[in-house]
Amino acid sequence: MSFHRVAVLGLGKVGLLAARLLHEAGFDVTGFDRMMPRSATPFPVRIIDVASRETLTNELAATQAVLSCLPYHLNRGLASTPGVAVRPITTSTAPSTEPAVMPAGHQHGAPATNPVLLPQQ
Repeated sequence: MSFHRVAVLGLGKVGLLAARLLHEAGFDVTGFDRMMPRSATPFPVRIIDVASRETLTNELAATQAVLSCLPYHLNRGLASTPGVAVRPITTSTAPSTEPAVMPAGHQHGAPATNPVLLPQQ
């Protein structure tokens, strides 16, 4: 699975750093937050209601992957957004045959789009 267009949800300290690193690595990044970051960003930022499932569904339609750096309670809402499949990021170092991201709509071999990465609580 490959992707180039990445949405980063939540542009606090962690989200801003992650978005900058992805941008520097060559990804086409768009940041999403409820307010503009305090510092300038080298990627576009969209101001949206990140708690709204309808808004997220519409805004994320053109992305290929989503990295959520939102607070846990908002991640739970994101996980229930239509068309989004969730693959948590873990701190485990155990080897795994699971991919780092899971495409939206993924059901064990089913074709899909929009991988979403969510930090675990």
